[in-house]
Amino acid sequence: MKFFKYLFIFYILLAIFGFSSGRAKADGGVFYPPDYYVSETGQKALIYYQNQTENLVISTSFQGNSQDFAWVIPTPSKPEIFKSSASIFTTLEKITKTSDDALPQVETMPALGISKSESPVQVIEEKTIDIYDTAILKATDDKALAQWLQDHGYTFPQNKSYMLQDYINNNWYFVIAKIQNALTQNSGIKEQLSTGTITPLRLQFQSSKIIYPMKLTRLALDYAKENNPDKTTSEVSLKRYFPEMQINLYVLADSKTIQNQLETNWANWINSEDITSLNNSITEDNWIKGNKLFLTKMSSSINIQDVDNDFLITKATNNSVYPVPVYTTFNFWLWNFLSFLLTVVIVIFSPLGLLFIIAIIFQMLAPKKRWLYIFGNIYQVIACLIVLIFSAVLLIGITQNSKSFSAMFLESGIIGLTIGLLILLAAGIFLTVKMIKKYKKV
Repeated sequence: MKFFKYLFIFYILLAIFGFSSGRAKADGGVFYPPDYYVSETGQKALIYYQNQTENLVISTSFQGNSQDFAWVIPTPSKPEIFKSSASIFTTLEKITKTSDDALPQVETMPALGISKSESPVQVIEEKTIDIYDTAILKATDDKALAQWLQDHGYTFPQNKSYMLQDYINNNWYFVIAKIQNALTQNSGIKEQLSTGTITPLRLQFQSSKIIYPMKLTRLALDYAKENNPDKTTSEVSLKRYFPEMQINLYVLADSKTIQNQLETNWANWINSEDITSLNNSITEDNWIKGNKLFLTKMSSSINIQDVDNDFLITKATNNSVYPVPVYTTFNFWLWNFLSFLLTVVIVIFSPLGLLFIIAIIFQMLAPKKRWLYIFGNIYQVIACLIVLIFSAVLLIGITQNSKSFSAMFLESGIIGLTIGLLILLAAGIFLTVKMIKKYKKV
């Protein structure tokens, strides 16, 4: 039956194809009283930008005391503040291949002890979000804003208040966030804070450009270095102000983005399935919209002393993907060609392949023996089914990017090839003996 022969060849090619294809910290600045130490060690953030609306998810990690620090984040327009989820960064890592106690999301926030007024510093909004006390401020004078921070326990260098003036002149707002005083001694909160797994915040605001605020991070570092060179606490020495900072930034937009101080590690389109996965990893309403977005991952270990301005993320000249797909490289095709040859040898000289060939030979040599013909066809059907199952398992393993399946295939191929060669050797010895006996009789 020629159909089964062709089917067997098709499954062999399927198996060959399968084998050949295998293969924080936060932005803004942290300010704190002079008797305490808090140092930023890295930043991790997601920016989702669409229709001139920026959603900035910030994840933070610190070394040192967590009491009485202020996390100051400037935004170009009045933001909304939401609780987010640290698991969104885990999902992003998967897409780009790296105390759980319930707390109220929003309530009144007396902790900051501030009130709205007509002073140079206006408190636009204040509320408690998860473990944070937050406030949105707007100011008309840089010195007044610095003084406000000092009056509320957050030492801000008065001689550097001019760095706030650019924000004030452009009518920017300031988000102030701090861990609730009652939670600063919680061991679980401390561990999450130091490892960067603490609940992140999401800021949503209007912006004509994609902005990642970094200038105040430099200012906070300068203050730690200049004013606390020798002081220590029971937790950590103030000499450790960590000028080197690891930044990991993900940007979701309609096209590829770049930032001149960060290196692009991954860039490609993501589909609706990936977007759904991201939305499923957050506790709030789905705020990532669309069926197709471009995800860019940028990172770098930079010296914060070299940061003089906020990071401006711009549109790339094209939507080229990175890393370059492997199927466009010479090594990919060379590896697949060699894999093809190896797989052909393995399939042919495996017990399955040899017996299949033997069955065909017997059918050709004894066409009149019907029982042999039927037996050969039955065996060919069984062989096709075995190859089909093997190919399906192999392809499933490859689609799951499982190295164990590749290893299993290689090991089984080597074993099969060895057994096949032994069968071939035994057949050769048997035929040689038969020929010698026949020759002696003659």
